[in-house]
Amino acid sequence: MPTRGPAQQCFACASDGRVATASASENSALHARSPPPLPHPKQKPYNLILRIMSKPESSKHLTTAVTEAEKADKIVIWSFAAPHMRAFHLAWFGFFIAFNAWFAIAPLMPVIKKSLDLTKDQVQMSNLAAVASTVFTRILIGPLCDRYGPKVTMAGLLALGAIPVFLIGVVNNWQGLVALRFFIGILGATFVQSQAWTTNMFKKRCIGAANAIVGGWGNLGGGSTQVIMVSIFAGIQSWGVDPEKAWRISFVFPGIALIITAAIVQFFGQDTPRGDIRQLIKNGESPVKSTTAFKAAASNYMSYIMCLQYSVTFGVELVLFNMTASYFHDEFGADVTKAGQIALLCGITNIFARWLGGWLSDLANSYAEIKGRMTVQFTLVLFESIFIIWFSHARTQTEATLLLLAFSIFVQAANGSCFAITPYIAKSAGGSVSGIVGAGGNCGAVIFTLLFLHGKFSSTAQGFRIMGWCVMAVSFTIWFLRPDLLAVDPLSDTVRSDASVEAAEEADAVEMGNVAKVTA
Repeated sequence: MPTRGPAQQCFACASDGRVATASASENSALHARSPPPLPHPKQKPYNLILRIMSKPESSKHLTTAVTEAEKADKIVIWSFAAPHMRAFHLAWFGFFIAFNAWFAIAPLMPVIKKSLDLTKDQVQMSNLAAVASTVFTRILIGPLCDRYGPKVTMAGLLALGAIPVFLIGVVNNWQGLVALRFFIGILGATFVQSQAWTTNMFKKRCIGAANAIVGGWGNLGGGSTQVIMVSIFAGIQSWGVDPEKAWRISFVFPGIALIITAAIVQFFGQDTPRGDIRQLIKNGESPVKSTTAFKAAASNYMSYIMCLQYSVTFGVELVLFNMTASYFHDEFGADVTKAGQIALLCGITNIFARWLGGWLSDLANSYAEIKGRMTVQFTLVLFESIFIIWFSHARTQTEATLLLLAFSIFVQAANGSCFAITPYIAKSAGGSVSGIVGAGGNCGAVIFTLLFLHGKFSSTAQGFRIMGWCVMAVSFTIWFLRPDLLAVDPLSDTVRSDASVEAAEEADAVEMGNVAKVTA
């Protein structure tokens, strides 16, 4: 394979001059924007120039969908260059700020509970409201992301989510708290835009790692808010403000952060490597219709397989980590500070664990393509279930901590691996698929939380064991995916295997080289 130039370049001339070939059906989508066919060398120079510079005869066949040749083939973390790496950093940072505000209430809940005189059931109801609304928003925002682009939809969602965050400071009863937390839950849907954005920008060889890093670093917002909101609350109190007013003022800060981030995303982001969706439409390209994209995602049974997979990875992660502090306190007598430190330690593994799952999936893909990705997903989810069951049998605090740490690494790696497969389901409807699969994570969290609230378990440990066996059963559903269908885009019916994409890119490179020689 000839060595290419920077990731941002769409074409690179082959060093040995060989031409790679691919079938017409494989190359049809990738050549949609290629230069017109070369004229005969004996044509007059001005005719030659006109034909090379002329636009395609009709633009009605061009769509805003991104081809593989336009995407970056590597991740340069320290780079902020537009459009690929800038979109990468805006995607994870926007999700990070959204996640931070989404769970900003949790660390101050003891103070809020006392202030509003809440019962345990009312607190749990508000927790469920914050998670449940995200399910519907993720499904809704997916098609909108395909139609209008990830940039504008993320900026809009961040700005819209800031309103209920600001209003938390004036709530006076549990009904108001539940309602506001329901609307704050829409911020969790920014995960969909973050995944669709990186899918638009990076090739299949590194899409697993790109999606995983963006998702993992964004999820750190849920852990960091534990420190940030408590520090803001303590700082306001140090100015002489009483606790009743201090917790209310504290929510002004995440609200402001949302507004500023929305502006940054809107003014500095770019939907695709070619530009914003709105500008591409003005240039005559046809947008992917929201209804068409959603039908392509919703009518594909593999969307629901991955939805089920994500429900037992991210969904189980949310449930277990929400219960970690109380479990260690009740079962092993750990004080509140120690239990919180254990929970924070597991959350920090998001820095690398989710990326690890995406990277392993990319590595397996280089050897066995989509079957390699499926094998990685199955292995990670299977070991996740084993460590949950083992954790439920732990007899000492040290043993339980080590097992929980192992579980957190595998579950977060499985999250990353899951969204390394998701982009294959409907390539031109990536937002819609991400919305359906992402909603599965929140559905899983709601279902398992309800089981723990109303299930007749003899102990919390027994509940963990049952949850572990459920995860193990679901791990086998990955083999219901069909690799042959994952190679087809249902919106274009174009087969795009990794080998054919590489061949098409090299053919494009040689063609561009010939153009340069003739014009010279």
